[in-house]
Amino acid sequence: MKMFALTLVCFAAVACTKLFSVDTVEIPKLKPRVSGLYEAEFVHQRKSYEKACAQIDATPDVLKPYSTVASVFMNEARVTGDHPYYYPAALNVIERGLHIDNQNSELLMQKTSVLLSLHRFEDARKLATTLCARMPNVATVFGMLCDANLELGKMNEAVAAATTMMNLRPSMESYARISYIRERHADMEGSLSAMHMAVQSGQPGTVDAAWARTTYGNLLFRAGRISDAERQFLLARLERKNFPFALAGLAHIERSRSNSTGAIALLDSALALMPEISFVKDEIDIERERGNTLRVSVLEKLHAQMTREDRESGSLAEAVAQ
Repeated sequence: MKMFALTLVCFAAVACTKLFSVDTVEIPKLKPRVSGLYEAEFVHQRKSYEKACAQIDATPDVLKPYSTVASVFMNEARVTGDHPYYYPAALNVIERGLHIDNQNSELLMQKTSVLLSLHRFEDARKLATTLCARMPNVATVFGMLCDANLELGKMNEAVAAATTMMNLRPSMESYARISYIRERHADMEGSLSAMHMAVQSGQPGTVDAAWARTTYGNLLFRAGRISDAERQFLLARLERKNFPFALAGLAHIERSRSNSTGAIALLDSALALMPEISFVKDEIDIERERGNTLRVSVLEKLHAQMTREDRESGSLAEAVAQ
């Protein structure tokens, strides 16, 4: 989704200019981030990207730089929320690498992850199944197989994949999947217990750990444990400064306390950092409750534009088909 009325950091977008040996297609650009969105972290991302681009310039048939660029793009998608740009860009680079070696396991794992993010669940399931047979001791591939099966409604297969993942490597990622499966089976206490384990297994300050803590907060909120949920959102916001989803979680808390003004302010802050469609949807709901029809109209147009951009990027491909 496009950034709306945001001030960009002063990093110039960098592009690889080397053309691929087969097609005349340049590596997609690394976009600047908005001001305040973890600038120091972005410096590291930019250096990794530039180094990989230089390596592709020098030795275009070496695979590792393609994987590095794809990893940078996938991380940027998670951090910035610019999914319509970064996931297709990552897939572009991955496919270039696979043109050199279509059996490279690292690139195939990245491709599976991106396919999931683009909602191409059946394609992701097929590729994950192949990788699980090839790499039976790698927990990550079973996690991706679990995700694909969950999205396709194949619950038994998802449970089996998550169980294998847990047996191979208990981790934040495996606990989170167990939590979600338990929630789908209406086992809220079991879901909370597993997500608490996921939080304890995360590395504070990382985007994944902040996501786990915020997800735990959302579960607590749905269970009616408002104060406990607020504590998790505040911790997530502290451990990863102003994590946008933690701000949105705090907005839910304020809304539950009938503080719509405070909720809108928090959602505005989250949207200033990340163009996340669910934040817009929350603002629409609040403004509709307040009878602010003009603001609702503006937000609905923004929501429609974001949805259109997701669809055009392929992110809604299977969702639309269903």
